[in-house]
Amino acid sequence: MKIYFDANIYDLAMNVMSPNEFKVFLQTKGADIVIGSHIIYEIGRCLLEDNKKKIEKAKSLYAYISDLDISFIILKIDDLIINDLREAKTGIHYQPYYEYRNKKSFIEEIRRLADGDITRAREFISKREKSFNDYNFRQNFLKENPLFSQDKRIKYDELIGKCEVRRQIIDKSQFKKYADSLSNNSLFNEPNKHPYLNSWINANIYFNYLACTTNDGPSRKHTSDLRQLICANAADLFVTDDRGLISRGPKVNPFIKINGWDAFYQK
Repeated sequence: MKIYFDANIYDLAMNVMSPNEFKVFLQTKGADIVIGSHIIYEIGRCLLEDNKKKIEKAKSLYAYISDLDISFIILKIDDLIINDLREAKTGIHYQPYYEYRNKKSFIEEIRRLADGDITRAREFISKREKSFNDYNFRQNFLKENPLFSQDKRIKYDELIGKCEVRRQIIDKSQFKKYADSLSNNSLFNEPNKHPYLNSWINANIYFNYLACTTNDGPSRKHTSDLRQLICANAADLFVTDDRGLISRGPKVNPFIKINGWDAFYQK
């Protein structure tokens, strides 16, 4: 069984088990760890702060993760979505994981972070933070869709089922060129066949919903949570200690099972 752990799970596990104990625990469950760059980013955001305690905590988490047996490293989200679109066109299934050479480089990078070599990570995280801060989602969305700002009765469940809305999300993205020759039926009739694409669309619809029904629009936490839900398609189970994410997760990603840490740890 492949398991994708939320970043907060590694923190919880580190407080109650050594890496070797966690490995034995996972072996008793027949579980393999699936991880992606988003988890490394989430842990590393504190590297941008002038807070020695937080930086040392991040280094400890990186050291903990590097001592685990990581079985699968997930591709970047854009590549996962493109592969779903390619599969819809060709029928060829693409694995969502990096090959051995890239996996080895990924783990070596985690070890460098654990050793305190954070220069490259700081540059990457800083760029990603800046791209988020510069993007005022709510204002841009309402500017393009003025009618939404006049109707607070819109419902997420209504939006998510409309093919024209789902197509519009693709057409306004960098993925349009990969989807132009594909019909709505091939993409949306059996959404579980293309889970990365469809959970990404659901996430964007959820952003739109927040943009037109709340004053502030989607927060950084929403963005992080929804990225994790997309990545978690590469596993059989997503484990998190975030009750809010457990509650709203199935609305965005109905293709995976989500468990809380307590339920997973005690079984």
